[in-house]
Amino acid sequence: MAITASDLIAGRKDPVTCRQDMDAFTALKIMLENDYSQLPIVDHFRRQYGIVTAEGILRAQVYMGASLNNLHVSHVTDKARLISSDDNILEVFDYLHESPAVLVVDTSNKLLGIITSWDAASFLKQRTIDLIMIEDIEQALKDHITWSAQQIRPGSWETFLNELSERIKSRKAESIKYTRRLIGMLAQTTAVESVKKLSDEEIEAALEKVTPSDKNSANFSRLNMSNYIDMLLSKDIWAIASENLKIEANYLRRLLDSVREIRNQLAHFRGTVTTEQRQILQYASRIFTNHTVPNSGNAVEILRENLLQSIKLNESNIQNDLTETQSRYFPLGQFLSSITQDTASISVTFEQIDAILGFSLPKSALEHRSWWANDYTSHVQSQQWLNADWKVSHVDFNLQKVEFSRISERARKYKTFFRKIRAKFLEVDQSLNKSIRVTGESWINVEPVRFAGKSQIGVFSLSFTSDRRFRIELYIDSGEKNKNKAIFNRIIENRQNLENTLREALSWESMENKRACRIAIYAPGSIEDSDSQLSGLIEWAANRFMPFKANLLLTIQNAVAEIEATNQLL
Repeated sequence: MAITASDLIAGRKDPVTCRQDMDAFTALKIMLENDYSQLPIVDHFRRQYGIVTAEGILRAQVYMGASLNNLHVSHVTDKARLISSDDNILEVFDYLHESPAVLVVDTSNKLLGIITSWDAASFLKQRTIDLIMIEDIEQALKDHITWSAQQIRPGSWETFLNELSERIKSRKAESIKYTRRLIGMLAQTTAVESVKKLSDEEIEAALEKVTPSDKNSANFSRLNMSNYIDMLLSKDIWAIASENLKIEANYLRRLLDSVREIRNQLAHFRGTVTTEQRQILQYASRIFTNHTVPNSGNAVEILRENLLQSIKLNESNIQNDLTETQSRYFPLGQFLSSITQDTASISVTFEQIDAILGFSLPKSALEHRSWWANDYTSHVQSQQWLNADWKVSHVDFNLQKVEFSRISERARKYKTFFRKIRAKFLEVDQSLNKSIRVTGESWINVEPVRFAGKSQIGVFSLSFTSDRRFRIELYIDSGEKNKNKAIFNRIIENRQNLENTLREALSWESMENKRACRIAIYAPGSIEDSDSQLSGLIEWAANRFMPFKANLLLTIQNAVAEIEATNQLL
C-alpha cells in the first residue's frame, strides 16, 4: 500500500491557520470565509499547538457566557491528532474515525497540511470516478469483441469467444516452446544432453508443477483487461472491430496499455492518479463513446401504448412479488419476463424504463456504460434482467435507448436441465406425461390438475425464480379468482398434516393481488450453477416431487369436492 498522507495533501496551498492569541470571533470569521469547520493553531515557526473548531468556540460561548471578542483561541484549543507525511492511507482513515481532522507534520512538528473527513471522502470519490471510467472502457472492449464475434460466427459466437478466451489466457504452446529453448541452453552449459530428449508432454507436466495452470476453462466474462486488449487486437476480431473503431491497431494498443497501467496502479493503491493520467482515461473513454458498436437493427421498438398495457397487466404481479429484501429494479426484470418468447430483442428508452420502475434512473445510468454491464454478482440492477434471461446488447446515450437481447445460451441451459429432469422423473414414475414440453423457458409444467369431467384446476410445475431459487409448486388457477382462493383456503386447513407427512415446511402463497395461488417448496439454485450443483437440484426435485404431488393431489380433490358440495361456488 503506497498511498500516504503526503498524497492527500500534494499540490495544495499551505493550510489556513490561526494563532493562540487570536480572539475567537476572528478565528470563527476566518472559518466562515473559507467554509471550514476547524483551523490548525501554529506559532511563528508554523509549529502546531493544536486545533480550534467552530463547535468548540460555540460551546465555550455557551458555557462561559462570554462574547466571542472576549474569548481567545487559547480558551478553545483542542488537542490535535498528529500524523507523519508517510503514514499510509488506512491509518489516516482510522484516525478520521476518531477525529474530524488530522494534522500532517514533519519531524520538527512543523505543520505541512490538514486532512479532514471531507478530504478523505473527496479522495475516495475521485478514485471511484477514475475506476468507473476504466470500467466503462473495459466494457466497451467487451462490446466490440462480442459484436465482432457475432459477425464471425453468428450461430455459435459464445462458443467462439470461450475458445478464443482459452487461447488468449493459456498460451501453453508458447510456454513449451520457450521452455525447450531454455533447456537447450542449460544442456549446453551443464553438458546434460539427456534433458534435450524430454517430450512436450513431460515439459508440460513439469510446467504444471512449478506454474500450475487454471483448471477451470477460460470464460470470456472472467478475463482481465490485458486479456481483453489482446483479444480485441487478435487477427480475426480486429478484422471486424477495426471497421467500427477506425484506428491503427498499434496506436490503440499504446493507448489501452496506458489505461491498463493506470488501472493496475489504482487497483493496487500504488500512488494517486496524476492530471495527465486522468486526461488519458477521459480521452480513451471518448474514443469508445464516439465509436460504439452498431445495434442489432432488428430490435422490437416498445411503443408507448404497448408499454403502458404491459405495466398495467403486470402491476399486480410486481406489487405482490416485490418484498422488502428485493431490489427496487425488480419491476424491470418482471417486465422483461412478460415479453413473449418469439421476441429476440427489444429497444427501450430510458424514459420508458423510468415508467416501468416508477422512479428515474440514476445519473450514472445516463452516463456510464458500466452501469449497464451484464454482471451477475456486483450489480443489483443487472441481476434483474439477467435472471429474467435477458442481457444488455447495446446502449445509445445520445438517443437515450438501451437494447435488450434474449440470452440464447441461457435457453440452451434450461433445455438441457429440464430434459434431464424429465428423464429422471420418467425413471421414477412412468405414469407421468411423457410429452412434458421443454421450451427453453425457466420453468416447465409437469402435470395438469384436473378431475373426471372437470376443467383444469391448476398445474404442478418446476421453475427457477428471479432470486436464485428453484421451486416445486402447485399453481392453483381454475380461471376464477374466488374459486382459486376458496380452494387454497381449504387446502391450508390441512397445513399441519401435509407438512408433517412431507417432513418439511411448505411455502403458502395466497398472492392476494393475483388471480392464482401457489403452494411450493424451495431450494437454493440458479441455472448458472455448476454442473454438480445442477445435478444436485435434479436429485432434490426427483426425491420431493412425487410425494409433494401425491399428497397435494388428494387434498385438492377433497377441497374441490367440499366446495361444490356446499355450493360455495357455482
